[in-house]
Amino acid sequence: MLSFPVDVPAIKKGLQNTKWPARLEILYQDPLLVVDGAHNPAGIKALCRALPRDFKYRRLILVFSALADKDYRKMLQKIAPLADQIILTQLESKRAVPVAKLYDCGKMMGFRAIVTENVSSAVECAFGLARQGDMICVAGSLYLAGELKQAFPIPGCCDKRNELNKQ
Repeated sequence: MLSFPVDVPAIKKGLQNTKWPARLEILYQDPLLVVDGAHNPAGIKALCRALPRDFKYRRLILVFSALADKDYRKMLQKIAPLADQIILTQLESKRAVPVAKLYDCGKMMGFRAIVTENVSSAVECAFGLARQGDMICVAGSLYLAGELKQAFPIPGCCDKRNELNKQ
């Protein structure tokens, strides 16, 4: 077995420079647009911890959708209380939960939501609602993250989380 001496500063620098698409990935700065591919309750739980810890925002606008074979009820139950506004949308995948079912699920839990027919209209709606200092978080499925990136390709976009924390 080979071993390489690595000091703690080198490890920290490596982690700071690591890019992981669709994991707390910042796509836009003002309003802040963050996409996270959290697609199960554990991923949503981690996202719920990370949002207030890693970001500063006035209001959270959540765009959510999921696949039917995932525990979308539990996911929505965990993340919806953090959101000031929820936008539910329909994924293109045949495996997607029908948006009407997501809406009914949220309604049964006591959450109000806006329903949109596709990811593009959901994000347009979110930008229409967002004000300075707000954050739009798109989460619930890697399919959702992929559709977002296809609908809104942002050239040269990169994760500036570390720079935001230095301010």
